Amino acid sequence: MIDEKTLKQLYRKLRGKRGFVGFSRVVQPVLAEGVETGESGIRVYVRKKLPENLLREQDIIPSEFKGKRVDVVEVGDVIALNVDKTKEFRPV
Repeated sequence: MIDEKTLKQLYRKLRGKRGFVGFSRVVQPVLAEGVETGESGIRVYVRKKLPENLLREQDIIPSEFKGKRVDVVEVGDVIALNVDKTKEFRPV
């Protein structure tokens, strides 16, 4: 588990970066080409993962934050589901 103070600091550091979508609030397994590496860290979600040389310096996500490994994962555009919570749903 990551403490609330660290989460707020991480959010402030990442929120203005181009393509940033969100991050995990708990430590997750680090992925390499979709396979777990055995390490753990903070997952940062981006619209499109690009090589560092194509990013502006201010848009590069650090590989480590507060001693924890940072894993960047491409998720594409995130769209909220259009669900009417006032409707009644019948179980299947």
